[in-house]
Amino acid sequence: MDPTEFLPQIAALSPDQAAALARDAGLVAHVLPAPQDLARLAAAARAIAASLGRGAPGVLLVTAAQAATADALAPHLLSYDRIHALAPLAGGSGLIRPASSAVTPLPAATSLLALLIEAPPPA
Repeated sequence: MDPTEFLPQIAALSPDQAAALARDAGLVAHVLPAPQDLARLAAAARAIAASLGRGAPGVLLVTAAQAATADALAPHLLSYDRIHALAPLAGGSGLIRPASSAVTPLPAATSLLALLIEAPPPA
């Protein structure tokens, strides 16, 4: 799964619609409330990523995530190269690849925060 294709597809959807699309694509999807603590959100993402070691890829969808930004989330996810995030930015939205902490701007703003967890490659 290429996050640069999937995450922008769900950017304009509500979390419930995005979860349905994710499930249709064969992902495990979880909808979470708005983040109060990015460190806890990142810990949950890491735990779910670890639990998917032998299973399907997953996506965490966070509702009303205006306060969360890719820049703020990145330090909590560095080195977890299987987790990609689509997060709101002050001037729009960005796709972040946490292992490199690079933020790619997206053409439209979104309030959806999505953490895409990819399954590890087959051994």
